[in-house]
Amino acid sequence: MVSFLFYGWFWTHGGQTLGLRAWKAKVLTINQRPISWTQALVRFMTAFASCGLGLLWILIDKQRRSCHDHLSKTAVFFDSKK
Repeated sequence: MVSFLFYGWFWTHGGQTLGLRAWKAKVLTINQRPISWTQALVRFMTAFASCGLGLLWILIDKQRRSCHDHLSKTAVFFDSKK
């Protein structure tokens, strides 16, 4: 519960945890809008349930989205500014 609150709050308030901020990346909806708490819950639960195996989907997906990205209708976007 505490882990979900941590990730959910950061994802729904700016899209960045401290690690994502360091990599200049954000978790947003496909339309590049802030995600909802429902999307955060789906993302967190599916990522947790897959034990990281959902990340392997990135290797075959043309848009380089993980399984939990597809299920929660989110994506990780990188800041192109230097």
